[in-house]
Amino acid sequence: MTLEEELQLSWYQEVARIDEDRDIWLVQDIRDRKFYVKKRLTVYHAQIYRHLRQRPVAHTPRIYAAVEEDGVLTVIEEYIPGDTLRELLDREGSFPTERAIDIVSALCRILEEFHSRSPAIVNRDIKPENIKLTPDGLVKLIDLNAAKWCDERQSQDTVLLGTKGYAAPEQYGFGPSGVLTDVYAVGVLLNVLLTDRLPSQELASGPVGKVIRKCVELSPDARYQSAAQLREALEALNGRKPPRGHDWEKHPPGFRTRNPLRWGLSALGYAFLFRIGLSLEVENAGPWELVMNRAALTVGLLAIVFFNGNYLGIRDRVPLTKSPSRAIRWLTLAAVDFGILFVACGIMVLLVP
Repeated sequence: MTLEEELQLSWYQEVARIDEDRDIWLVQDIRDRKFYVKKRLTVYHAQIYRHLRQRPVAHTPRIYAAVEEDGVLTVIEEYIPGDTLRELLDREGSFPTERAIDIVSALCRILEEFHSRSPAIVNRDIKPENIKLTPDGLVKLIDLNAAKWCDERQSQDTVLLGTKGYAAPEQYGFGPSGVLTDVYAVGVLLNVLLTDRLPSQELASGPVGKVIRKCVELSPDARYQSAAQLREALEALNGRKPPRGHDWEKHPPGFRTRNPLRWGLSALGYAFLFRIGLSLEVENAGPWELVMNRAALTVGLLAIVFFNGNYLGIRDRVPLTKSPSRAIRWLTLAAVDFGILFVACGIMVLLVP
């Protein structure tokens, strides 16, 4: 910490502790008597705060100082009045559908700005406690402690952060966090606003439930491919505007994204699948039988990929895949996959002379 930074922090006097569990204080600037928030963070990305200090995002706290010393980052940021969504849920109960959609649509607009940075900034901790409604009705995203740069070259995050229930599978080490990680958490948040329960406990009903289910798909490729795409789907539900832009849902699984790296990996995956199917050898099979056996195995493997990837909504047509119980959903997927393989193998047996 430089002498200038030490002087800068000395301007802010602690008034009251905001969070009893974390080192977060309401402070007052001795120069203009205005109130700010001071945070002492031990897990952080200092470059994110420095970047946002220079290039702030609308409807998030302005950063006035970010000073690092001995593994602790002290942040001085704008104090935003209002109630968190968690406080409103605890006091008033679940939100009406239209109001919940309006709030989440506004949140998506905030995330669109984060995701448009180069590289994209991923929040990784979207939850009711981190979003405020100001007295004049504005939606504010107030916590950026877990935010990081998006780096799709990583196989997984170096530090695993997130809140249980809201964190996407990739936040548990199953891949790197990306913009679709935030899409997952926004879907969970919307469900909580409508039911005060996680989607795994109780999925919201009606068309909005279908939107939520798409957000919380285990595979990032099966989710909405951007916060903007999710917002457009929600606005369509509220009768504001029809969805626009390219219809990525019509692309095969693995190609529902603008990411060229994922396109390349998906192409390799499909090539490997065809390699397995078309290299099948069957003893005592003639040319025609061999071709049909290879075709049956290839089609069966493709059917499993397309079903699990919910191509054209085919998986949603199986009732138990919409169960609020994750165990039932997984068992249903396994049963359908086994059934597809059983049918393919049965056809192959019938074709063998």
